[in-house]
Amino acid sequence: MSTRQTYDILRSAMLAGLLLWAGASAAQQTTTSADTTSSPSLNDSVRELREQIRELQTAVTEIRSESQRYRAETAEWLDVGFQLVSVVGFGEQDAG
Repeated sequence: MSTRQTYDILRSAMLAGLLLWAGASAAQQTTTSADTTSSPSLNDSVRELREQIRELQTAVTEIRSESQRYRAETAEWLDVGFQLVSVVGFGEQDAG
């Protein structure tokens, strides 16, 4: 390999390194500026999610209380049904 070829390879490697370094630096600056500009929107998103969580928790609480009420009503109807069965005598066999 001649000195000229070595010089060309070294120059190309340095140019490629410089371009990679400049590209990485530019990308890092873009990411940093994007982070600072998205912070308010990120805070808004977090606030919105917290509000949705509160709404869901309220809905779950309402569903649970409704379910308890339905269970109580069902138990009451079952109790009434058992009383009717015992009064009418559906459980007894026909004497026939």
